[in-house]
Amino acid sequence: MKRTKPVKKMLAALSVLLLLLFCTACGPQAQTETDDIVSDFVFGDDGYAYAPAPFGSTREEVEAAIGREMDEQGSNPHTEPFEYMSYITPNQDVQLSGPNLKSRVDAQFTEDDGLFAITFNSAVLAEQREDFIETCRSGFTALFGEPTRDETSETNLTTLSWEDEESGTVFQVSVMGESTANSGEKICRVALGAFEKWRYVEAGVGEWTGEG
Repeated sequence: MKRTKPVKKMLAALSVLLLLLFCTACGPQAQTETDDIVSDFVFGDDGYAYAPAPFGSTREEVEAAIGREMDEQGSNPHTEPFEYMSYITPNQDVQLSGPNLKSRVDAQFTEDDGLFAITFNSAVLAEQREDFIETCRSGFTALFGEPTRDETSETNLTTLSWEDEESGTVFQVSVMGESTANSGEKICRVALGAFEKWRYVEAGVGEWTGEG
């Protein structure tokens, strides 16, 4: 698919996709363990993707891959920055390997092309935040090489991302700062996802790291 360079714009809109549930997920359960990175996320001929449900999958194929039905997220279709459909699992109970997390899955689809973004939203105990980040950094670096982005914002949002401009895809890990779950536990929300970034670049709401 053809990709065009955007006019100069901020990259922030891309992080919104992966952090969509940080504001909508209520009281996620903190995870207490991680494992060596043997990941469901892979890099192949189509770039970065979630192996059990690659880009282009239908909603039914994604539901079969994760073993859960998904509900509409918001009012479909969404129209900004382009038209797409968004679905979410009702509970934080989908198992993700590498790292070992039970997650709520958030997936986006276009009518013509199917799945173009999938994110696993979970949480870790606040005291485990730095260990979790280092596990992801070292494990995914071993799988994919050095990250394209490795930064922590003033609001303590840590972002690790791996971009492949040729395929137009990105794999990203996002870890928020400390918050309080409904249970009273101090947690940090986390999101791991892959998406077709070229769609956002074409829509003019993002650019490839290093451009501009």
